[in-house]
Amino acid sequence: MTWCIMANGRPIRDGLEAAVAKGACLLKEGESAIKAVTETIRALEDDPRFDAGTGCDLNLYGLVLMDASIMDGRTLNGGGVGAVSGVKNPILIAQKVMDTTPHVFLVGKYAEDYAKTLSRKYPEIVVDYDASTFETRERLLKAIKALVEEAPVEEILSEKNSMSALWFKLLLEGRLNTIQKRLSGRDHGTVSAIALDQDGDYSAGASTGGWTLSLPGRIGDSPLLGCGAYADNSKGASSTSGIRGEENVRLGGLTRRVCDHMENGLSSTEATQMVTDYAFKRIGLTINRVSLIAIDLDGEPGFNLGHEAPSQGVAYLRNGMVNPRYLT
Repeated sequence: MTWCIMANGRPIRDGLEAAVAKGACLLKEGESAIKAVTETIRALEDDPRFDAGTGCDLNLYGLVLMDASIMDGRTLNGGGVGAVSGVKNPILIAQKVMDTTPHVFLVGKYAEDYAKTLSRKYPEIVVDYDASTFETRERLLKAIKALVEEAPVEEILSEKNSMSALWFKLLLEGRLNTIQKRLSGRDHGTVSAIALDQDGDYSAGASTGGWTLSLPGRIGDSPLLGCGAYADNSKGASSTSGIRGEENVRLGGLTRRVCDHMENGLSSTEATQMVTDYAFKRIGLTINRVSLIAIDLDGEPGFNLGHEAPSQGVAYLRNGMVNPRYLT
């Protein structure tokens, strides 16, 4: 029987391959695509080298706020969480939102309260968890130093030491972009995964910790169905990493566009490349800024040319293969 699992994120070969292998083991055993996607993303969240789960970037206030989503291609059910803190694996909370509530999206404190309730019944859901690491705290200090260096001392004092007020001031004056370019060495680390199981069902999911110096309350593309990930048994599945969430949302959701093209007969490779071309035409989004992956209606994995850029890595494993294939 045909099955396939794909994942993307920062170009960390062993991390991506290990996560994909975990998902593949489940698919080989006849488990659902949803289970495979959930566990693949969970493995990436547990790896502090990715910006998802443990090791998330810290926002302007030094907080970890995470987003995640997952979708069932058979039923079109989906679940997402946004701006959550204190949980180890936001993908597990998103999956429970999909499976146990009539809702699609929970955010902030209320999603965290829901996670605490779930943790009493499901031991794998860990709460009261600090997802920050020494590296992410150091990166935030570097970012704040860059923020302060961009403004004269009198400007900082006039803002009464409010980092958010200073952030807005520099943004409005067009100086924040200078800081972001200076800090652009760290690639966007959203992780995502898609799968096709032996029953012919598709699933897709994504998880992220956002980006350093973002404002508290910011929610990106990862928890939004059709943006970070999308799955529909009549179309296929697609997910993305590398793109800044605001750009994906402005474009109306790249992963839904990929799936629509596959429904109309394009292969996964053709569909991801067509959407990449569209993104470049509309807002100048180049291939080294986005990694789109997809599994089409023939069960074929595909990806755009983003895998040729050093900023993103892709790994996949399907029936007939022994080891994951890695591309960067």
